[in-house]
Amino acid sequence: MSDSETPFRKGDQVEVTKPHHHSYATTTTTTTTSVATNGPYYPATVLRSHSTKDHHLSIQYQTLTSLHSGPYGPQLLTEYVHWARVRPIPPNDPHYRLKVGDSVDAFRGCSWVKGTVMDIYENSKYLVLFDEEEQELEIEQWNLRLHRNWVRGSWDPPLLEQVNYKAALCSVLCTHQIYKFGP
Repeated sequence: MSDSETPFRKGDQVEVTKPHHHSYATTTTTTTTSVATNGPYYPATVLRSHSTKDHHLSIQYQTLTSLHSGPYGPQLLTEYVHWARVRPIPPNDPHYRLKVGDSVDAFRGCSWVKGTVMDIYENSKYLVLFDEEEQELEIEQWNLRLHRNWVRGSWDPPLLEQVNYKAALCSVLCTHQIYKFGP
């Protein structure tokens, strides 16, 4: 990708780490002040991708509103952000079952916050310890996802399907040696 290209396009659904300023209102109060790799992650839409060397995007948050209301009430917060604070929405891995000890993101009010599964209850609820807040809360399964980092254009940990495909490919290549004779 050249300096004039952006990895994101207008209309892309993305996640953005904590906004730089405090001219926004949230639906809940969070005390998290994590670094970019740990979130919290706020859902947003790319409004404009700039094709300049400054590596910034115009985005509109989906869950944060501006403190300055428009003529029709609160407006969604828009911001000019550096690409390093933006990532695609992590893929859902329907084959993965959360277990005790997993790092997860839990949707809490307006953002995805990192935590650790401490216990699993029978009613599809999980006890999650939030890393930065040292607080345990019971969270419903549909508000949880496996925590993933966006590293050099790939998800870490990878999707279970990708891991299974790589393992199967390695198995085939390792058991069937291909010989090439001649020049």
